[in-house]
Amino acid sequence: GDLPASGPSRGERVVEDAMIHTRLITWTGMLVVAHAVYSAMHYKFLVTEANIKGDMDMPPQDVVIELGVGFLISLLGTLLSAPKLKPVRGGYETMNQSFDSLDARPDFMLFNHRGSLLKKRFPTMKS
Repeated sequence: GDLPASGPSRGERVVEDAMIHTRLITWTGMLVVAHAVYSAMHYKFLVTEANIKGDMDMPPQDVVIELGVGFLISLLGTLLSAPKLKPVRGGYETMNQSFDSLDARPDFMLFNHRGSLLKKRFPTMKS
């Protein structure tokens, strides 16, 4: 007979490979951002060591550009790894459910209440 297929299907492998690629893109962007931060700290250290007077509030322009590029790469990886968006339609997820199941709130269903105590206290009450 036919042997059952073992391992993930082709579609599952494609999705898994895509997730690996998007994670790689995201981590690459994070590494670029980390390098930009390190470069800014190194620049500040060099400026203070050399006792250079001037504008130390802003890092060099190449560090700022590197930071922006790293952020955009991370953003791209994050956006590509996001799941498929669901349609914006009222009732899309609930259209196959009955009204009773939609209105069910099991946390508010009480089966112990004061009715039994009132019945004992007032035996003339009819239920």
